[in-house]
Amino acid sequence: MQSFWMKVRGDFYNVNMTTKKETQMCIVDIMNEEVTFEFRKEEVCRCRAKRVDQQLLKEFAYRIETYLQS
Repeated sequence: MQSFWMKVRGDFYNVNMTTKKETQMCIVDIMNEEVTFEFRKEEVCRCRAKRVDQQLLKEFAYRIETYLQS
């Protein structure tokens, strides 16, 4: 499992990344909720969260995807 730090809206978050089959999974603790972002080949990112704002989730997904593509 790899991990990296990412800055979003002025705060730093630790992102843990693992790969299962053809899916890259990134796990982030956002506001005391563990959120998993799933990236599959040529598909839109999937994530689930109960208490986290949808705009914030979109921002995380974009930043993580940008990191993965670099």
